[in-house]
Amino acid sequence: MAERQRRKDDAADRLKQHVADVADKVWDKGLLDRVLLAFAEIPPEPWEAEVLKQIASNPDQDGTTIARAIGKQDVGYVNLAVGGLCRTRELYLGVAPELERQKGKKTYSGLLIDFVPHEESSGPRWFGWTLKPEAYVGLKQVGIVD
Repeated sequence: MAERQRRKDDAADRLKQHVADVADKVWDKGLLDRVLLAFAEIPPEPWEAEVLKQIASNPDQDGTTIARAIGKQDVGYVNLAVGGLCRTRELYLGVAPELERQKGKKTYSGLLIDFVPHEESSGPRWFGWTLKPEAYVGLKQVGIVD
């Protein structure tokens, strides 16, 4: 029992140290430098990179179009990919913004993506996905997007 607690405490100490180390690296950095550091230290999975490439090469597309372009069914896949990779790198990228309509719930994708609202004359409303300019430059510099 004591060994289990010791290991748990050691893991907690390592996590605290990691958080402090990352905070020291990024405290005075802008988004470009944060992106460079985040993706150099934690490269994306191939399926995540595929989504980022699609967004980068087709700015302002809706999430469903992005998903279908890479052979997936709907925006859920895109949300999962971008939200997950941003959440994994939140220490590097900064605090994720809250959703306007759901207080307390974060939109991790908002760390890298500018969502452009569109409303068609027939009534449907949708959002275009565009990489923030600094995110695009950083992802290009580390070779993730073209």
